[in-house]
Amino acid sequence: MFSKDCFLITSLHLRSSFHASDLTSSKLLICFSVLSDMDSQTHLCVFIVLSLFGQSLSLTPKLHVCDMSRADNLQEGNIGESENFPWLGILRVNLHEFDQVKVAVTGLVLVKERYAIANAQDIAKIPKPVFIEDSNAMFIPKRGEPWVTKLKDYMIHHEFEFFTYNTIALVELELEEKTIMPFKPVCWPGNYFNTTNLYALGYTDDNKRMEKTLYSLQYVKPSLCKDFYNRAGFSEPKSAPTYIQCGVATNNKKDCLWENGMAMVSNSSGKWTLIGFGVRGPGCSAPARFIDMFAYLPWVERATDLEQTNDLPDYQRKTAFNVGFRRKYTDSDNSEF
Repeated sequence: MFSKDCFLITSLHLRSSFHASDLTSSKLLICFSVLSDMDSQTHLCVFIVLSLFGQSLSLTPKLHVCDMSRADNLQEGNIGESENFPWLGILRVNLHEFDQVKVAVTGLVLVKERYAIANAQDIAKIPKPVFIEDSNAMFIPKRGEPWVTKLKDYMIHHEFEFFTYNTIALVELELEEKTIMPFKPVCWPGNYFNTTNLYALGYTDDNKRMEKTLYSLQYVKPSLCKDFYNRAGFSEPKSAPTYIQCGVATNNKKDCLWENGMAMVSNSSGKWTLIGFGVRGPGCSAPARFIDMFAYLPWVERATDLEQTNDLPDYQRKTAFNVGFRRKYTDSDNSEF
């Protein structure tokens, strides 16, 4: 097994990531460390590819169709049931307690048609029968008109078992085979992103209904962000994402707590690009942590690529997730989130 330290090459503006599990036995990975600046150490992975079958090593995921719409004249704060950011959603779970029904929610971002990401810890707490029968996903592609669909399956990234509970899970939406979704996924990040055009997006229920909210972010270097969490005593074991981006809402001087599922996005190229996926913790005037999505795109691509499942036996091809690390439901899975 390759060290998780060999997962990502990153700096403030330039990134190139590669998932070690993409390597076959015919490929050799050599890792060493370099000092990227005065206060952070980045692991640089040098790839020597010995291909016995003429296979090539790709460092970037496949191109995919994404939302190219632009949102102009943005104002921070509650933007209501806006049609902007249609790929921003929530997962709702109905929890039955005697004669009462409580609703638990967690953030979603549609990253590929039929597939969204969510927080792994939140998803792991949902019993599979409840996930399928008593949960749904909601997005708002048109002003004041939520779009709701049932859920089909989920898969949790394997580092949830070993390294951190703040990682991602993939959620598969339950759609008819020929259904065309009324909106497109968010665009994926590339090797570069502009740190001067960052925003945090999420949902709020301040008005007793789920509405979108927006914050302008100032970029915070990961090394400084980690130092803040260590000094503040928030560095619990397995709580920190393996790969992070951080930002602070400079125009909001309050101390607040952001829940799982906030999205760090950039519109420096005109289109909205997903940079990070938020985890529960300090927000607003404090540095908020986001899972660095660039590091996980190869995994998302593999897990949702139907072509990779075509050669599997029928019993393994019930959903696209059978090629991944599925979490199996047991009778003991009855906790809430």
